[in-house]
Amino acid sequence: MKKFILKTGLLLLVSFMFFSGCKKDKKETPTPTNPTTTSVTLTGNVIDVNNTPLSGVTVKVGTTTTTTNSDGSFYLSNVTVPISRFVVEFSSSGFFTLVRSAVPTPSEKYDLEVGLISETDVTYAGSTSFASNTTGNLTMGNGCIIDFPANAFITSTGSAFSGTVYVKAAYLDPTMNNYPMFVFGGDLYGKDSTGTEVMINPYAGLNVIITDGANKLQLDTIHNVKADVQFNIPNTLLTSAPNTIELFDFDENAGMAYANGTATKTGGKYMGQVQHFSFWNCAEFHPGKALISGYVTDASGSPIPGMPVRVGHTFAKTDIDGYYKKIVPTGVTITVGIFPSYLSGVITPQIISPLTDGGSATNVNFSIPGLKKVTGKIVNCAGNPVQAKVFLGWYSNIAYNNVHTSCFTKTDGTFTLFMENSISAAVIHVWGNGSDVANYIYPSTNPFDAGNIKICPPGPTTLVLNGSPFTTSTTFSSFDSKEGYKYIDTLGNAHTEIFVYGSDGMYNISTNGFPTTVPTTYTIGTKSNGPTSMHFNTFGAIQASDSLQSGTIKITKVGAVDD
Repeated sequence: MKKFILKTGLLLLVSFMFFSGCKKDKKETPTPTNPTTTSVTLTGNVIDVNNTPLSGVTVKVGTTTTTTNSDGSFYLSNVTVPISRFVVEFSSSGFFTLVRSAVPTPSEKYDLEVGLISETDVTYAGSTSFASNTTGNLTMGNGCIIDFPANAFITSTGSAFSGTVYVKAAYLDPTMNNYPMFVFGGDLYGKDSTGTEVMINPYAGLNVIITDGANKLQLDTIHNVKADVQFNIPNTLLTSAPNTIELFDFDENAGMAYANGTATKTGGKYMGQVQHFSFWNCAEFHPGKALISGYVTDASGSPIPGMPVRVGHTFAKTDIDGYYKKIVPTGVTITVGIFPSYLSGVITPQIISPLTDGGSATNVNFSIPGLKKVTGKIVNCAGNPVQAKVFLGWYSNIAYNNVHTSCFTKTDGTFTLFMENSISAAVIHVWGNGSDVANYIYPSTNPFDAGNIKICPPGPTTLVLNGSPFTTSTTFSSFDSKEGYKYIDTLGNAHTEIFVYGSDGMYNISTNGFPTTVPTTYTIGTKSNGPTSMHFNTFGAIQASDSLQSGTIKITKVGAVDD
Protein backbone atom coordinates (compact mmCIF):
# COMPACT_ATOMS: atom_id res chain seq x y z
CA MET A 1 0.00 0.00 0.00
CA LYS A 2 2.84 2.38 0.92
CA LYS A 3 4.57 1.53 -2.37
CA PHE A 4 1.35 2.31 -4.25
CA ILE A 5 0.95 5.67 -2.54
CA LEU A 6 4.63 6.52 -3.19
CA LYS A 7 4.41 5.54 -6.88
CA THR A 8 1.19 7.48 -7.27
CA GLY A 9 2.74 10.57 -5.66
CA LEU A 10 5.81 10.40 -7.91
CA LEU A 11 3.59 10.05 -10.99
CA LEU A 12 1.59 13.12 -10.06
CA LEU A 13 4.77 15.12 -9.39
CA VAL A 14 6.30 14.16 -12.74
CA SER A 15 3.02 14.97 -14.52
CA PHE A 16 2.91 18.38 -12.85
CA MET A 17 6.48 19.14 -13.82
CA PHE A 18 5.83 18.00 -17.40
CA PHE A 19 2.78 20.18 -17.91
CA SER A 20 4.43 23.12 -16.14
CA GLY A 21 7.41 22.83 -18.44
CA CYS A 22 5.15 22.76 -21.50
CA LYS A 23 3.33 25.94 -20.45
CA LYS A 24 4.30 28.94 -22.59
CA ASP A 25 6.23 31.73 -20.91
CA LYS A 26 4.19 34.83 -20.24
CA LYS A 27 5.06 37.48 -22.79
CA GLU A 28 6.38 40.58 -20.99
CA THR A 29 5.47 43.95 -22.52
CA PRO A 30 8.60 46.14 -22.41
CA THR A 31 8.20 49.49 -20.74
CA PRO A 32 8.77 52.19 -23.37
CA THR A 33 11.57 54.66 -22.63
CA ASN A 34 11.48 58.20 -23.89
CA PRO A 35 14.59 59.44 -25.72
CA THR A 36 16.76 61.84 -23.73
CA THR A 37 18.58 63.35 -26.72
CA THR A 38 17.88 64.43 -30.27
CA SER A 39 19.83 65.79 -33.24
CA VAL A 40 19.69 69.34 -34.63
CA THR A 41 21.69 71.59 -36.95
CA LEU A 42 22.90 74.88 -35.50
CA THR A 43 24.16 77.73 -37.65
CA GLY A 44 24.29 81.49 -37.47
CA ASN A 45 26.33 84.67 -37.27
CA VAL A 46 28.10 86.58 -34.50
CA ILE A 47 28.61 90.37 -34.48
CA ASP A 48 29.63 93.09 -32.01
CA VAL A 49 27.57 96.15 -30.99
CA ASN A 50 28.68 97.94 -34.18
CA ASN A 51 27.38 95.10 -36.41
CA THR A 52 30.95 94.09 -37.24
CA PRO A 53 31.30 90.31 -37.84
CA LEU A 54 33.41 88.55 -35.19
CA SER A 55 35.77 85.83 -36.38
CA GLY A 56 37.38 83.22 -34.14
CA VAL A 57 34.47 83.10 -31.69
CA THR A 58 34.27 79.68 -29.99
CA VAL A 59 30.82 78.13 -30.35
CA LYS A 60 30.24 75.25 -27.91
CA VAL A 61 27.31 72.83 -27.69
CA GLY A 62 28.00 70.15 -25.07
CA THR A 63 31.33 68.62 -26.13
CA THR A 64 31.02 69.84 -29.73
CA THR A 65 32.84 73.04 -30.68
CA THR A 66 33.60 75.13 -33.73
CA THR A 67 34.73 78.71 -34.42
CA THR A 68 33.27 81.50 -36.53
CA ASN A 69 34.92 82.28 -39.85
CA SER A 70 35.97 85.65 -41.27
CA ASP A 71 32.36 86.76 -41.84
CA GLY A 72 31.30 85.75 -38.31
CA SER A 73 29.43 82.64 -39.46
CA PHE A 74 29.39 79.13 -38.01
CA TYR A 75 27.81 75.79 -38.89
CA LEU A 76 27.30 72.66 -36.76
CA SER A 77 25.50 69.79 -38.48
CA ASN A 78 23.57 67.02 -36.69
CA VAL A 79 24.63 67.93 -33.17
CA THR A 80 23.32 65.71 -30.36
CA VAL A 81 21.53 67.80 -27.72
CA PRO A 82 19.26 67.09 -24.71
CA ILE A 83 15.62 66.70 -25.70
CA SER A 84 14.54 68.96 -22.82
CA ARG A 85 16.61 72.05 -23.69
CA PHE A 86 19.90 72.71 -25.47
CA VAL A 87 22.50 75.32 -24.54
CA VAL A 88 24.95 77.07 -26.91
CA GLU A 89 27.88 79.06 -25.50
CA PHE A 90 29.64 81.84 -27.44
CA SER A 91 33.00 83.02 -26.11
CA SER A 92 35.88 85.14 -27.37
CA SER A 93 38.81 86.83 -25.66
CA GLY A 94 37.98 90.42 -24.77
CA PHE A 95 34.20 89.90 -24.99
CA PHE A 96 31.49 88.93 -22.51
CA THR A 97 30.45 85.30 -22.97
CA LEU A 98 26.86 84.75 -24.11
CA VAL A 99 24.62 81.69 -23.75
CA ARG A 100 21.66 80.87 -25.99
CA SER A 101 19.15 78.10 -25.33
CA ALA A 102 15.93 76.61 -26.68
CA VAL A 103 13.73 73.53 -26.57
CA PRO A 104 14.81 71.47 -29.62
CA THR A 105 12.60 70.10 -32.34
CA PRO A 106 14.15 66.85 -33.69
CA SER A 107 16.07 67.33 -36.98
CA GLU A 108 15.30 71.06 -36.91
CA LYS A 109 17.73 73.61 -38.40
CA TYR A 110 18.33 76.64 -36.17
CA ASP A 111 19.72 79.88 -37.62
CA LEU A 112 20.92 82.12 -34.78
CA GLU A 113 21.78 85.83 -34.76
CA VAL A 114 24.18 86.49 -31.88
CA GLY A 115 25.89 89.62 -30.53
CA LEU A 116 28.83 89.88 -28.11
CA ILE A 117 29.65 92.98 -26.09
CA SER A 118 33.30 94.03 -25.84
CA GLU A 119 34.70 94.28 -22.32
CA THR A 120 35.95 97.78 -23.22
CA ASP A 121 32.76 99.09 -24.85
CA VAL A 122 32.22 102.63 -23.55
CA THR A 123 28.42 102.54 -23.84
CA TYR A 124 27.47 99.18 -22.39
CA ALA A 125 30.47 97.90 -20.38
CA GLY A 126 32.35 98.89 -17.25
CA SER A 127 35.09 97.50 -15.00
CA THR A 128 36.85 98.10 -11.70
CA SER A 129 39.23 96.46 -9.22
CA PHE A 130 39.73 96.72 -5.47
CA ALA A 131 41.29 94.92 -2.51
CA SER A 132 39.06 92.16 -1.14
CA ASN A 133 39.34 93.47 2.45
CA THR A 134 37.79 96.82 1.46
CA THR A 135 34.41 97.80 0.07
CA GLY A 136 34.17 97.93 -3.72
CA ASN A 137 32.13 99.92 -6.20
CA LEU A 138 31.44 99.77 -9.93
CA THR A 139 29.68 102.81 -11.38
CA MET A 140 28.99 102.44 -15.07
CA GLY A 141 28.53 105.22 -17.61
CA ASN A 142 24.98 104.06 -18.31
CA GLY A 143 23.94 104.68 -14.68
CA CYS A 144 24.15 101.13 -13.29
CA ILE A 145 25.89 100.78 -9.91
CA ILE A 146 27.13 97.75 -7.94
CA ASP A 147 28.33 98.04 -4.33
CA PHE A 148 30.29 95.19 -2.69
CA PRO A 149 30.92 94.76 1.06
CA ALA A 150 34.43 94.02 2.36
CA ASN A 151 35.62 90.41 2.69
CA ALA A 152 32.75 89.29 0.48
CA PHE A 153 34.26 86.73 -1.88
CA ILE A 154 35.03 83.02 -2.09
CA THR A 155 36.82 80.86 -4.65
CA SER A 156 35.29 78.01 -6.64
CA THR A 157 36.29 75.62 -3.83
CA GLY A 158 34.43 77.67 -1.18
CA SER A 159 37.57 79.14 0.44
CA ALA A 160 37.61 82.76 1.54
CA PHE A 161 39.45 84.91 -1.00
CA SER A 162 42.11 87.46 -0.13
CA GLY A 163 43.68 89.64 -2.80
CA THR A 164 42.66 91.92 -5.64
CA VAL A 165 39.12 91.56 -6.99
CA TYR A 166 38.40 92.35 -10.65
CA VAL A 167 34.83 93.12 -11.73
CA LYS A 168 33.50 93.46 -15.29
CA ALA A 169 29.88 94.18 -16.17
CA ALA A 170 27.78 94.65 -19.31
CA TYR A 171 24.45 96.47 -19.35
CA LEU A 172 21.57 95.06 -21.42
CA ASP A 173 19.07 97.71 -22.53
CA PRO A 174 15.83 96.16 -23.89
CA THR A 175 15.25 99.23 -26.07
CA MET A 176 18.40 98.57 -28.13
CA ASN A 177 17.47 97.92 -31.77
CA ASN A 178 19.36 94.61 -31.73
CA TYR A 179 18.71 93.69 -28.10
CA PRO A 180 17.57 90.12 -28.98
CA MET A 181 21.07 89.41 -30.32
CA PHE A 182 22.75 90.16 -26.98
CA VAL A 183 20.33 88.74 -24.43
CA PHE A 184 20.89 85.44 -22.62
CA GLY A 185 18.57 82.56 -23.47
CA GLY A 186 16.80 84.28 -26.30
CA ASP A 187 13.30 82.79 -26.02
CA LEU A 188 12.18 84.68 -22.86
CA TYR A 189 11.47 81.43 -20.98
CA GLY A 190 11.92 81.33 -17.22
CA LYS A 191 10.57 79.88 -13.98
CA ASP A 192 8.95 81.84 -11.17
CA SER A 193 9.60 81.34 -7.46
CA THR A 194 7.24 78.32 -7.39
CA GLY A 195 9.04 76.58 -10.27
CA THR A 196 6.24 77.27 -12.74
CA GLU A 197 7.37 77.96 -16.30
CA VAL A 198 6.64 81.55 -17.34
CA MET A 199 7.59 84.05 -20.03
CA ILE A 200 9.45 87.18 -18.99
CA ASN A 201 9.23 90.80 -20.12
CA PRO A 202 12.59 92.52 -19.41
CA TYR A 203 13.18 96.12 -18.29
CA ALA A 204 16.95 96.11 -17.57
CA GLY A 205 19.77 93.58 -17.26
CA LEU A 206 23.37 93.21 -16.09
CA ASN A 207 25.95 90.53 -16.91
CA VAL A 208 28.58 90.59 -14.13
CA ILE A 209 31.86 88.66 -14.05
CA ILE A 210 34.07 88.62 -10.91
CA THR A 211 37.61 87.15 -10.98
CA ASP A 212 40.96 87.21 -9.22
CA GLY A 213 42.47 88.14 -12.58
CA ALA A 214 42.35 84.57 -13.87
CA ASN A 215 39.76 82.46 -12.06
CA LYS A 216 36.14 83.24 -11.26
CA LEU A 217 35.05 84.38 -7.80
CA GLN A 218 31.60 84.55 -6.23
CA LEU A 219 29.97 86.26 -3.30
CA ASP A 220 30.31 84.38 0.00
CA THR A 221 27.07 82.40 0.04
CA ILE A 222 28.23 80.52 3.16
CA HIS A 223 27.87 83.70 5.20
CA ASN A 224 24.92 85.05 3.19
CA VAL A 225 26.87 88.00 1.78
CA LYS A 226 24.93 90.20 -0.63
CA ALA A 227 25.77 93.05 -3.02
CA ASP A 228 23.61 96.10 -3.71
CA VAL A 229 22.74 96.57 -7.39
CA GLN A 230 21.12 99.50 -9.18
CA PHE A 231 19.78 98.80 -12.69
CA ASN A 232 19.21 101.80 -14.95
CA ILE A 233 15.67 101.82 -16.44
CA PRO A 234 15.58 103.09 -20.07
CA ASN A 235 13.69 106.39 -20.35
CA THR A 236 11.07 105.01 -22.72
CA LEU A 237 10.20 102.27 -20.22
CA LEU A 238 9.99 104.42 -17.07
CA THR A 239 6.25 105.03 -17.27
CA SER A 240 5.31 101.38 -17.75
CA ALA A 241 7.91 100.02 -15.31
CA PRO A 242 6.16 98.56 -12.21
CA ASN A 243 7.15 99.83 -8.75
CA THR A 244 8.29 96.35 -7.69
CA ILE A 245 9.74 93.87 -10.14
CA GLU A 246 11.09 90.32 -10.10
CA LEU A 247 14.83 89.65 -10.34
CA PHE A 248 15.67 86.73 -12.62
CA ASP A 249 19.14 85.20 -12.76
CA PHE A 250 20.21 83.05 -15.69
CA ASP A 251 21.51 79.52 -15.04
CA GLU A 252 24.04 78.95 -17.84
CA ASN A 253 24.02 75.17 -17.40
CA ALA A 254 20.23 74.82 -17.51
CA GLY A 255 19.77 77.58 -20.10
CA MET A 256 16.91 79.03 -18.09
CA ALA A 257 16.19 82.18 -16.05
CA TYR A 258 14.96 81.70 -12.47
CA ALA A 259 13.17 84.19 -10.22
CA ASN A 260 15.42 84.99 -7.27
CA GLY A 261 14.39 88.14 -5.42
CA THR A 262 12.81 91.50 -6.18
CA ALA A 263 13.89 95.06 -6.90
CA THR A 264 12.19 98.36 -6.12
CA LYS A 265 11.79 101.28 -8.51
CA THR A 266 13.49 104.39 -7.13
CA GLY A 267 13.66 107.32 -9.51
CA GLY A 268 15.03 106.00 -12.78
CA LYS A 269 16.55 102.83 -11.30
CA TYR A 270 15.60 99.43 -9.97
CA MET A 271 17.39 98.78 -6.67
CA GLY A 272 17.86 95.33 -5.17
CA GLN A 273 20.29 92.86 -3.60
CA VAL A 274 21.82 89.74 -5.12
CA GLN A 275 23.65 86.82 -3.47
CA HIS A 276 25.64 85.65 -6.49
CA PHE A 277 26.50 86.98 -9.94
CA SER A 278 25.60 85.85 -13.43
CA PHE A 279 23.24 87.56 -15.87
CA TRP A 280 20.49 89.32 -13.92
CA ASN A 281 17.28 90.64 -15.45
CA CYS A 282 14.66 92.95 -13.96
CA ALA A 283 11.53 91.52 -15.55
CA GLU A 284 7.80 91.04 -15.23
CA PHE A 285 6.61 87.48 -15.74
CA HIS A 286 3.52 86.12 -17.46
CA PRO A 287 2.25 82.52 -17.18
CA GLY A 288 0.36 82.62 -20.50
CA LYS A 289 1.74 82.22 -24.03
CA ALA A 290 0.51 83.50 -27.38
CA LEU A 291 1.66 83.29 -31.01
CA ILE A 292 2.59 86.00 -33.51
CA SER A 293 3.25 85.03 -37.14
CA GLY A 294 3.36 86.42 -40.65
CA TYR A 295 5.16 86.64 -44.00
CA VAL A 296 7.90 88.90 -45.40
CA THR A 297 7.94 89.47 -49.17
CA ASP A 298 9.46 91.78 -51.75
CA ALA A 299 7.43 94.26 -53.78
CA SER A 300 6.37 91.54 -56.25
CA GLY A 301 5.18 89.21 -53.50
CA SER A 302 8.15 86.82 -53.64
CA PRO A 303 8.98 85.39 -50.19
CA ILE A 304 12.13 86.69 -48.51
CA PRO A 305 13.91 83.95 -46.51
CA GLY A 306 16.42 84.53 -43.72
CA MET A 307 14.97 87.88 -42.69
CA PRO A 308 15.37 88.70 -38.97
CA VAL A 309 12.05 89.96 -37.61
CA ARG A 310 12.04 91.56 -34.18
CA VAL A 311 9.04 90.34 -32.20
CA GLY A 312 9.00 92.25 -28.92
CA HIS A 313 12.27 91.40 -27.17
CA THR A 314 13.02 88.34 -29.33
CA PHE A 315 13.93 87.51 -32.92
CA ALA A 316 12.25 85.27 -35.43
CA LYS A 317 13.77 84.40 -38.79
CA THR A 318 11.78 83.81 -41.95
CA ASP A 319 12.02 80.36 -43.52
CA ILE A 320 12.36 79.49 -47.22
CA ASP A 321 8.71 80.56 -47.74
CA GLY A 322 9.23 83.94 -46.04
CA TYR A 323 7.19 82.76 -43.02
CA TYR A 324 8.05 83.53 -39.39
CA LYS A 325 6.45 82.76 -36.04
CA LYS A 326 7.26 83.44 -32.40
CA ILE A 327 5.82 82.61 -28.98
CA VAL A 328 5.33 85.76 -26.89
CA PRO A 329 4.12 86.60 -23.36
CA THR A 330 0.43 87.33 -22.87
CA GLY A 331 -0.90 90.63 -21.56
CA VAL A 332 1.91 92.67 -23.16
CA THR A 333 1.82 95.07 -26.11
CA ILE A 334 4.25 93.68 -28.70
CA THR A 335 6.04 95.72 -31.37
CA VAL A 336 6.86 93.69 -34.49
CA GLY A 337 9.20 95.03 -37.15
CA ILE A 338 11.97 94.34 -39.63
CA PHE A 339 15.41 94.57 -38.09
CA PRO A 340 16.71 98.08 -38.94
CA SER A 341 19.21 98.35 -41.82
CA TYR A 342 18.56 94.81 -43.11
CA LEU A 343 17.99 95.18 -46.87
CA SER A 344 16.27 98.54 -46.60
CA GLY A 345 15.66 101.65 -44.63
CA VAL A 346 13.14 101.83 -41.82
CA ILE A 347 10.01 99.71 -42.34
CA THR A 348 7.10 100.90 -40.22
CA PRO A 349 6.61 98.39 -37.37
CA GLN A 350 3.25 96.97 -36.39
CA ILE A 351 1.87 97.25 -32.85
CA ILE A 352 0.12 94.10 -31.58
CA SER A 353 -2.33 94.59 -28.71
CA PRO A 354 -1.97 92.30 -25.67
CA LEU A 355 -2.97 88.70 -26.43
CA THR A 356 -4.63 86.16 -24.15
CA ASP A 357 -3.32 82.72 -23.27
CA GLY A 358 -3.47 80.50 -26.36
CA GLY A 359 -4.34 83.47 -28.57
CA SER A 360 -2.60 84.51 -31.77
CA ALA A 361 -1.99 87.36 -34.19
CA THR A 362 -1.47 85.99 -37.69
CA ASN A 363 -0.81 87.75 -40.99
CA VAL A 364 1.52 90.28 -39.37
CA ASN A 365 3.07 90.75 -42.80
CA PHE A 366 5.74 93.04 -44.23
CA SER A 367 6.69 94.02 -47.79
CA ILE A 368 10.17 95.37 -48.58
CA PRO A 369 10.60 97.32 -51.84
CA GLY A 370 13.67 97.96 -53.98
CA LEU A 371 15.51 94.64 -53.61
CA LYS A 372 17.76 92.58 -55.85
CA LYS A 373 17.02 88.86 -56.13
CA VAL A 374 19.94 86.39 -56.11
CA THR A 375 19.26 82.77 -57.06
CA GLY A 376 21.43 79.69 -57.42
CA LYS A 377 21.77 75.97 -56.86
CA ILE A 378 24.12 73.99 -54.61
CA VAL A 379 25.47 70.77 -56.14
CA ASN A 380 28.06 68.13 -55.25
CA CYS A 381 31.04 67.02 -57.35
CA ALA A 382 28.77 64.88 -59.53
CA GLY A 383 26.39 67.77 -60.16
CA ASN A 384 23.62 66.38 -57.94
CA PRO A 385 21.65 68.75 -55.67
CA VAL A 386 22.83 69.24 -52.08
CA GLN A 387 20.83 70.64 -49.17
CA ALA A 388 22.99 73.28 -47.53
CA LYS A 389 23.11 76.56 -45.62
CA VAL A 390 23.69 79.59 -47.87
CA PHE A 391 25.01 82.93 -46.57
CA LEU A 392 24.95 86.11 -48.69
CA GLY A 393 26.99 89.02 -47.32
CA TRP A 394 27.92 92.50 -48.51
CA TYR A 395 28.87 95.97 -47.34
CA SER A 396 25.65 97.94 -47.00
CA ASN A 397 25.12 101.31 -48.68
CA ILE A 398 22.26 101.87 -46.22
CA ALA A 399 23.72 100.69 -42.92
CA TYR A 400 27.33 101.53 -43.87
CA ASN A 401 28.36 98.25 -42.36
CA ASN A 402 28.49 94.54 -43.10
CA VAL A 403 25.03 93.05 -43.71
CA HIS A 404 23.92 89.55 -44.59
CA THR A 405 20.97 87.31 -45.23
CA SER A 406 20.97 83.52 -45.17
CA CYS A 407 18.74 80.52 -45.70
CA PHE A 408 18.70 76.75 -46.07
CA THR A 409 18.26 75.43 -49.60
CA LYS A 410 15.21 73.56 -50.81
CA THR A 411 15.42 69.79 -51.30
CA ASP A 412 16.47 70.36 -54.92
CA GLY A 413 19.46 72.46 -53.80
CA THR A 414 18.04 75.76 -55.05
CA PHE A 415 17.97 78.98 -53.05
CA THR A 416 16.69 82.55 -53.38
CA LEU A 417 18.09 85.42 -51.34
CA PHE A 418 17.72 89.19 -51.53
CA MET A 419 20.10 92.11 -51.20
CA GLU A 420 20.11 95.87 -51.65
CA ASN A 421 19.50 96.74 -55.29
CA SER A 422 22.53 99.05 -55.47
CA ILE A 423 25.07 96.39 -54.42
CA SER A 424 27.41 95.18 -57.18
CA ALA A 425 29.70 92.81 -55.20
CA ALA A 426 28.97 90.22 -52.52
CA VAL A 427 30.13 86.89 -51.16
CA ILE A 428 28.16 83.64 -51.08
CA HIS A 429 29.32 81.23 -48.37
CA VAL A 430 27.93 77.68 -48.41
CA TRP A 431 28.03 74.93 -45.75
CA GLY A 432 27.05 71.37 -46.55
CA ASN A 433 28.21 68.00 -47.88
CA GLY A 434 30.87 67.86 -45.15
CA SER A 435 32.59 71.03 -46.30
CA ASP A 436 32.20 74.75 -46.96
CA VAL A 437 33.05 77.06 -49.83
CA ALA A 438 33.04 80.82 -50.45
CA ASN A 439 32.32 82.40 -53.87
CA TYR A 440 32.45 86.07 -54.77
CA ILE A 441 29.69 87.31 -57.07
CA TYR A 442 29.18 90.54 -59.02
CA PRO A 443 25.41 90.83 -59.51
CA SER A 444 25.03 93.27 -62.39
CA THR A 445 21.43 92.28 -63.21
CA ASN A 446 18.19 91.93 -61.27
CA PRO A 447 17.41 89.12 -60.80
CA PHE A 448 20.92 87.64 -60.75
CA ASP A 449 21.56 83.92 -61.19
CA ALA A 450 24.71 82.72 -59.41
CA GLY A 451 24.40 79.40 -61.25
CA ASN A 452 25.52 76.08 -59.83
CA ILE A 453 27.81 76.35 -56.80
CA LYS A 454 29.82 73.19 -56.30
CA ILE A 455 30.62 71.96 -52.80
CA CYS A 456 32.66 68.78 -52.38
CA PRO A 457 33.95 66.87 -49.36
CA PRO A 458 37.55 67.83 -48.53
CA GLY A 459 40.15 65.93 -50.49
CA PRO A 460 43.61 64.61 -49.59
CA THR A 461 45.17 67.96 -48.66
CA THR A 462 48.49 67.55 -46.82
CA LEU A 463 51.26 69.86 -45.64
CA VAL A 464 54.78 68.45 -45.12
CA LEU A 465 57.25 70.51 -43.06
CA ASN A 466 60.92 69.73 -42.61
CA GLY A 467 63.27 71.55 -40.25
CA SER A 468 63.08 73.64 -37.06
CA PRO A 469 61.14 73.22 -34.84
CA PHE A 470 60.64 69.77 -36.38
CA THR A 471 63.38 67.23 -35.73
CA THR A 472 62.01 64.96 -38.45
CA SER A 473 59.82 65.44 -41.46
CA THR A 474 56.24 65.95 -40.20
CA THR A 475 53.07 65.55 -42.26
CA PHE A 476 49.87 67.36 -41.34
CA SER A 477 46.81 65.93 -43.02
CA SER A 478 43.67 66.84 -41.04
CA PHE A 479 42.68 69.75 -43.27
CA ASP A 480 38.92 69.67 -43.66
CA SER A 481 37.90 72.85 -45.48
CA LYS A 482 39.25 75.16 -48.14
CA GLU A 483 38.36 78.34 -49.95
CA GLY A 484 39.82 80.33 -52.78
CA TYR A 485 38.86 83.68 -54.25
CA LYS A 486 40.05 86.56 -56.34
CA TYR A 487 39.56 90.25 -55.70
CA ILE A 488 40.63 93.73 -56.79
CA ASP A 489 41.98 96.08 -54.11
CA THR A 490 41.25 99.80 -53.79
CA LEU A 491 44.21 100.61 -56.09
CA GLY A 492 42.89 98.36 -58.84
CA ASN A 493 45.42 95.55 -58.30
CA ALA A 494 44.26 91.96 -58.79
CA HIS A 495 44.92 89.28 -56.14
CA THR A 496 44.29 85.57 -55.62
CA GLU A 497 43.94 84.00 -52.16
CA ILE A 498 43.86 80.29 -51.26
CA PHE A 499 43.09 79.11 -47.69
CA VAL A 500 43.08 75.60 -46.24
CA TYR A 501 41.84 74.94 -42.68
CA GLY A 502 41.67 71.96 -40.35
CA SER A 503 42.32 70.55 -36.90
CA ASP A 504 46.06 70.29 -37.70
CA GLY A 505 46.31 73.95 -38.67
CA MET A 506 45.89 76.26 -41.63
CA TYR A 507 47.90 77.64 -44.51
CA ASN A 508 47.42 80.53 -46.90
CA ILE A 509 48.82 81.25 -50.36
CA SER A 510 48.64 84.79 -51.75
CA THR A 511 49.55 85.86 -55.28
CA ASN A 512 49.20 88.93 -57.44
CA GLY A 513 46.98 88.61 -60.49
CA PHE A 514 44.40 86.05 -61.58
CA PRO A 515 45.94 82.85 -63.00
CA THR A 516 43.95 82.04 -66.15
CA THR A 517 46.25 79.43 -67.70
CA VAL A 518 47.98 76.56 -65.94
CA PRO A 519 50.50 75.79 -64.81
CA THR A 520 51.44 79.30 -63.63
CA THR A 521 54.51 79.66 -61.42
CA TYR A 522 55.03 82.51 -58.94
CA THR A 523 58.25 83.38 -57.12
CA ILE A 524 57.94 83.80 -53.36
CA GLY A 525 59.08 87.15 -52.02
CA THR A 526 60.40 88.03 -48.55
CA LYS A 527 58.26 88.10 -45.38
CA SER A 528 57.89 91.86 -45.33
CA ASN A 529 57.14 92.82 -48.92
CA GLY A 530 56.86 89.73 -51.09
CA PRO A 531 53.90 89.96 -53.50
CA THR A 532 53.63 86.16 -53.44
CA SER A 533 53.69 84.33 -50.10
CA MET A 534 52.87 81.12 -48.31
CA HIS A 535 52.11 81.23 -44.60
CA PHE A 536 51.29 78.32 -42.29
CA ASN A 537 50.02 77.87 -38.75
CA THR A 538 50.15 74.38 -37.21
CA PHE A 539 48.25 73.25 -34.13
CA GLY A 540 48.26 70.24 -31.86
CA ALA A 541 51.28 68.70 -30.14
CA ILE A 542 53.75 70.61 -32.35
CA GLN A 543 52.86 74.23 -32.97
CA ALA A 544 54.60 76.54 -35.41
CA SER A 545 53.88 79.67 -37.39
CA ASP A 546 56.02 81.00 -40.20
CA SER A 547 56.19 82.17 -43.82
CA LEU A 548 58.27 80.68 -46.59
CA GLN A 549 60.80 83.27 -47.74
CA SER A 550 62.07 81.69 -50.94
CA GLY A 551 61.08 79.23 -53.61
CA THR A 552 58.16 79.09 -56.03
CA ILE A 553 54.45 78.35 -55.97
CA LYS A 554 52.88 76.60 -58.95
CA ILE A 555 49.14 76.94 -59.63
CA THR A 556 48.07 73.76 -61.46
CA LYS A 557 44.30 74.19 -61.68
CA VAL A 558 41.87 77.09 -61.86
CA GLY A 559 38.10 77.25 -61.69
CA ALA A 560 35.98 74.97 -59.49
CA VAL A 561 38.38 72.69 -57.63
CA ASP A 562 37.02 69.32 -56.50
CA ASP A 563 39.83 68.06 -54.28
